[in-house]
Amino acid sequence: RRGLKAQANRVERVSRWSVGEGYDIISFEDDGATKRYLEVKTTTGKGTLVDVSTTEWKAAQKFGEHYYLVRVIKVKDSPKIFFIQNPSELENRGRVVRTASGWRVDLRAVMNASD
Repeated sequence: RRGLKAQANRVERVSRWSVGEGYDIISFEDDGATKRYLEVKTTTGKGTLVDVSTTEWKAAQKFGEHYYLVRVIKVKDSPKIFFIQNPSELENRGRVVRTASGWRVDLRAVMNASD
């Protein structure tokens, strides 16, 4: 998209070899150099609640603005994608709600704001 073919070739789907890193994909920010950490959550419905593991939340805290929850809804018929940057900071600002269900994160306010 931005002419960063070399970086596109270096995008790594970490979840193929490890499920314990706290993210599924390592990509790059728009500068082409800074790593971007993506945790992908999908559903066939329109749900705004996602389960986030302790490891994923710790990664969100560690990587801050370079960590994204990528929420894909309606994956089978008309997919819609949301990139929720720095969910840990969004929790601090009251924009996402984390409850102790292993951690379930309510993205309703952020996803509705993006419509």
